Amino acid sequence: MSAKIPGFVFASTCCRLANAFGSNHISGRSKFLHCLEKRFSSSIVDRKLNYATEFSQRNSNNLSRTHVSSSRSLSSASTDPGTEVSLLPRARRAFMYVPGDSEKMITKASQLVVDSICLDIEDGVAESSKDKARELIVHSLDHVTFQPNVDVCVRINPVSNPRAVDDLDALFTAQNAPQSICVPKIETQGEVEWLMNKIYGLAVDRPPNYKAHIVLICETPRAILNLVSICTELNELSTILNCNLVPDSIVFGSDDYSAAIGATRSEDATEVLYARQKLLMIAKMFSLQAIDMVYTDLTNDEGLTKTCLEGKKMGFNGKQVINPKQVETVQSCFSPSPEELQWATELVAEFDKRSSEGVGAILFEGRMVDMPLVNQAKNILRVKQKMNL
Repeated sequence: MSAKIPGFVFASTCCRLANAFGSNHISGRSKFLHCLEKRFSSSIVDRKLNYATEFSQRNSNNLSRTHVSSSRSLSSASTDPGTEVSLLPRARRAFMYVPGDSEKMITKASQLVVDSICLDIEDGVAESSKDKARELIVHSLDHVTFQPNVDVCVRINPVSNPRAVDDLDALFTAQNAPQSICVPKIETQGEVEWLMNKIYGLAVDRPPNYKAHIVLICETPRAILNLVSICTELNELSTILNCNLVPDSIVFGSDDYSAAIGATRSEDATEVLYARQKLLMIAKMFSLQAIDMVYTDLTNDEGLTKTCLEGKKMGFNGKQVINPKQVETVQSCFSPSPEELQWATELVAEFDKRSSEGVGAILFEGRMVDMPLVNQAKNILRVKQKMNL
């Protein structure tokens, strides 16, 4: 794909150039065209100008990089350590993959009460069946009724694979476009730029209430090392485009990562601990959900529970699931317990009462409590609000 569009200057570059010419986009059009013509063919220029025109219509004053739509429920993470981290729009305690080429499995999945169903066109489907999977998924989006409040996601092929274009083009022919787009093997800022540009062009004519939640899978050393720039680009483009693309989650692809570094998988997963923690930290820095690694032993319920609780304690929001029998355990483990909910409710109420009296720290259940612990309690309550129960 990079051979078709040299230089990878997409939507963000158009915005940056247009912004440099001031708020009068019409008078700056000739300058904008001149800059683009230096680098691109006329067909590429026309495509970029179409996006620039759309940006101008959506932002009548200017295209500030710091502007965030008031209707957007998330923004780039603040560097202020006292800023409360926002919870993202969808709970993803269980993120369950379903092979897109199996009508039987899709039908079965549609009967499950699970936070997120990810219809798969990538690793879960043989190369010879990918076209079939794509067609069946598009059909399912319009004709299969999933349980209420279930997020229906589609995992496309990597953006480095030419099939990704066909996947995205096909998905947006469906009347009910997917609620979330999952992109595997993301590795660079340039890939994010291409992705957001492509989805923006496909989703721009959708109804105003349509939101495409963006879920990225990091599964190589390069992805882990580039994750800050990847998340920066994701959040900046969502803000610049000021439209219906919502950064949502970062998923840790442990098996591909292990293969890439030559590690041997173990039950305690110490070989991927560093990457796991780094992904978690960066995701939370950008107010994105972090989805933990898959657990492949379908016969070990105790092991599944252990790794779920470990991930929850670390701060992960949910876990990848490869079989319906794992859903109940995973969603239970990543849900607040009744004791946690009671503690959080009482703590927040007591702190709000005392803070109105001018008190910055309180004594609660024998412990000194200030704002960081209160924020943890509020996060627990938000998880409860977003759960698909």
